[in-house]
Amino acid sequence: MALETIDDLPLESATTSDSHPSLSGLNFRLLLTTVCVDRLAYYGLRSVIILYAIEQLKFTRETAITHYGYLTLIVYASQLLGGFLGDFLIGAKNAILVGLGMCVFGALIITIEGTLPFYAALIIIAIGSGFIKTNTFSFISYFSSHDKVLLEKRFISMYAMINIGAFLSALLIGLIGEWYGYIYSFITVMLLYALGFALIFIISDRSNTALTIRNAISKAPKSITKSLLVVILVIVSSGVFWILFEKYSTEVYMVRIDFFLDNGYDFLRMNVWYVSPLLLLVLTIPYYFIAHRIPLYLKMAIALILIGVCWGAAVLLFKSELIAFGFTAMILFVFLEGIADIFLTPSVLTLMAIHTSKKYYGIIYGVYSIVLYGATRIINYGESTWFEVIFDIFLVALLVASIILYFVFPSAFKGQKSTNISLEE
Repeated sequence: MALETIDDLPLESATTSDSHPSLSGLNFRLLLTTVCVDRLAYYGLRSVIILYAIEQLKFTRETAITHYGYLTLIVYASQLLGGFLGDFLIGAKNAILVGLGMCVFGALIITIEGTLPFYAALIIIAIGSGFIKTNTFSFISYFSSHDKVLLEKRFISMYAMINIGAFLSALLIGLIGEWYGYIYSFITVMLLYALGFALIFIISDRSNTALTIRNAISKAPKSITKSLLVVILVIVSSGVFWILFEKYSTEVYMVRIDFFLDNGYDFLRMNVWYVSPLLLLVLTIPYYFIAHRIPLYLKMAIALILIGVCWGAAVLLFKSELIAFGFTAMILFVFLEGIADIFLTPSVLTLMAIHTSKKYYGIIYGVYSIVLYGATRIINYGESTWFEVIFDIFLVALLVASIILYFVFPSAFKGQKSTNISLEE
């Protein structure tokens, strides 16, 4: 797979004005709205699917949770297929339309009560969601990767809209199901996906500068070594980050719930799931304006350091009961994990976009998604003490190595002969 980099293209050579629209403001706002609507529908469906399976289909709790896990697995696995579809067959925009169309159809099927429609709907929606996620990344990357600042800002905006959708999902879809019945939740999900389909359909993916950008990139000398190393480092370090995040969350979860119960914070216990997306949304607003002032590699290193601190504190302090878990500690660590997430996710997407050939955006994102899924599940397979100790040592070694590499990379490639060209050239 050939890789090329446009990491060092002059930012002033590409603008967001009407004369050089990489993806016009209106089109990008339509895309952002679609992202929010898609996540609102998807997370809203997830918020009611287990209860529906238990109460309406009479599944046991264990069976319902197992099928919920299958839904997540198919979503992640289908992102690689969606990347192939968008990269090589029909293009990112059409792949998003296919995904949204599948989700509309799946949400329609699930309104038919029965085990078979339930299974069919879950599979169709999961595959469609995978297509949407991968090709949204590809769509933004393709039209914005000539300008690092613009690209990162757009990924931060996408990140914010995902959290808005996640925050509103349970409030809207969950409450509709509770007040009026699950059938109305599914109809709402179907209408939301249909709205997303309409928004993407009217987006223009043609640009006066699209061909200019493509030609400029194809003429630029390729820096395969740097690009390959950066993509591998980003994917591996992201896996380390999310493994630590899951381990930290597992360690703190029961301590946090016990704290709520012991101190009578019933409201917080019932609404703790809203805290994370709301906090991330609040933190994203100032981050949007200062992100370009912090180097991408430094932001990756900071994210890894912060999640390492959170995990270390959870293991050494709270689990060992060396320090009591109080309200201040809870706020502090929710804040730290929020900053780590904000620093990591848009930076990962930006680095992958500027160090990957335009021909393989979807494939690379699909690989990245599979690594993330594996990272969030691998901690379930370390029951024996000796395995867990060895795994933790290996994890810490990868964490430290990744942090060092993020500090070393800028200076290591600083002396390379410039391969810059401008769009005008």
